[in-house]
Amino acid sequence: MGGTPQGPYGKPPSGQPAPMQEGDFTPAVRNRKIDFATCEIDPPSAAYVDVDDTIILGTIQPLDTKAVNATIRILRPHGAIETVFLQLTPGFAGTLYTVSQQLLEGYILSAGITLTSNTALLGPCYAWLTLRRFGAGLGNLTRTLISGNLQLNRAISWPERQALSPTEEALQILTFSIGNPAAGVDITYSVPVAMRLTLFVFGAQLVTSATAGTRTATLEILFGGNVVAAIDATATQAPSLTRHYTGYGNGFAGGSGGTNIYWPLPSPTVLAGSMQLVTSTANLSATDQWSNVWIMAGMQADLF
Repeated sequence: MGGTPQGPYGKPPSGQPAPMQEGDFTPAVRNRKIDFATCEIDPPSAAYVDVDDTIILGTIQPLDTKAVNATIRILRPHGAIETVFLQLTPGFAGTLYTVSQQLLEGYILSAGITLTSNTALLGPCYAWLTLRRFGAGLGNLTRTLISGNLQLNRAISWPERQALSPTEEALQILTFSIGNPAAGVDITYSVPVAMRLTLFVFGAQLVTSATAGTRTATLEILFGGNVVAAIDATATQAPSLTRHYTGYGNGFAGGSGGTNIYWPLPSPTVLAGSMQLVTSTANLSATDQWSNVWIMAGMQADLF
């Protein structure tokens, strides 16, 4: 009650040093001298360019025409750093555009591509920076510095990020509507040029008029105008009814016994640019109406 085996309160235990007092300890001083080499320095990067080389900025946007910027920093002789700036605005969606600039002699320190606009993209925006070398027999020799998808808050830069082809990029998941066809006309959706679309869900509504005849709706995939897949809805639709049709991967054919009818899509269902997704409805009358057409899909730009 009032002490410990080592000694009374307030005193150091027997055989232990007393607490250090101010001035008893002086930290050691390290020699932190650093020297920088001023000659015969290793190259800062493996990307050496000269006046015969050209930098090319390219972009392809299947659904949009957003401007993209590229900034390239080059270490010049005698330590000067200069910046090359390129801007490219596509004229049409689904078309490949490029702009080029002859370079200066030096080492590329960094390069980056960004979106100019602060508004969201409608779909994928694939962009790239490529070096084109000139010289005898080397007119077609190129080197891709960086490539990939741009997003509203995501730039791509070199040397931090590897170059990716359009179909190596992650799917951009979108849900969107397409316009209703005229009365008595089936649905036709054409995949945009330069797009690769992985279809997850396709939905639509069919309202049948009082015209006699049982309707049977088939969902078809067309390539070059030829039917490469046809999926029948095994449930039919009588006159004067409203039915909701849904196609999805690994689904089941038929109907729910109520207002829903299903198409089982192939899994995966991958559609290239200009392929078509259409309905073919037996006994479709001139006053029947397809409407509320929507698609959920993963999108990628595609150069091939």
